[in-house]
Amino acid sequence: MSYATLVGITVIRDSTGAGVYYTPPIVREALEATFSLETTHFICGGSIVVTVEHKDFADTSWATADTFASITATGVETLTISALKEEIRFKLGFSGAGPAEFAHMVVAEPTWLHVQRHREPRCLLPRVHPAARVAALHIEPMQSEELAT
Repeated sequence: MSYATLVGITVIRDSTGAGVYYTPPIVREALEATFSLETTHFICGGSIVVTVEHKDFADTSWATADTFASITATGVETLTISALKEEIRFKLGFSGAGPAEFAHMVVAEPTWLHVQRHREPRCLLPRVHPAARVAALHIEPMQSEELAT
């Protein structure tokens, strides 16, 4: 996984109103995932909006996959999204008019659902009763006269 769990991200909106943050993009491991984030510190007059964005490698712009419920206090939020594209990132921003707002969040590694891994083809052998397998593998010791010839 290329994400290595963000230990934490601190988002701040200064008095000019600036304050949109993007996490580094990660590569999708499945078409569906559950995303979790924990807000550990929250000093904000409005709310924080966290959007999961995605795009294919060939795309030149990001699209919204889904948005968490507005964050207005500390706590844990989860969101399950399907039909994800190849790259994923979080966009964190403020809503409301309060100046000098602040929050600290821990973004956990996504839980990938229905991961399809490459599997080697199985060898299709007829089913044989275990006793028959043992009998087939039983080797009779050679008699001394057979060794002489």
